[in-house]
Amino acid sequence: NKTDTCGDPVLCGGQSSVAMPFVANTDKAFALLKQDGSVFCWGDRDEGGSTPPILVYPQLSHVVNIFSNPVAFVGLKKDSSAVAWGHETKGGSPSIELLDIKHVVGSAGAFAAIKTDGTVIAWGEAEYGGSIPSSISSLLVDIVDITSTDKYFAARDEDGTVFIWGNG
Repeated sequence: NKTDTCGDPVLCGGQSSVAMPFVANTDKAFALLKQDGSVFCWGDRDEGGSTPPILVYPQLSHVVNIFSNPVAFVGLKKDSSAVAWGHETKGGSPSIELLDIKHVVGSAGAFAAIKTDGTVIAWGEAEYGGSIPSSISSLLVDIVDITSTDKYFAARDEDGTVFIWGNG
């Protein structure tokens, strides 16, 4: 988890942000978050990099934080939207809109995010927690913290209840 070093909730949109410049990595790629909020990537293209190094996507502007799993990245933007790139099935190409995002964590092949309303979304391979079971999806409200292992996510609500999903 990255700590909030922005110090200005208006500038950072209330999300987790990092001191810039900041470098995140997958197993075979790097992403540099520059002070202007743009992202410069290099390494294995299948894992979010590029050869030669490039400013990856025009939509990666106003980024305040980057999260990663071993094969994909998520850039959290100032407006609480997010952009994912890297391995298509392991979180780099979500099938859901990444809007109103507050914080993101990655497993070995998926991502989960706390939204600004305290709910949780997940994407990527189900084997790695990329699909929230219907038995708990409606219970994931008022979530204040989320963490992961290689194949599981755990989300804690404001009452201290912990919900776990993933490969089990």
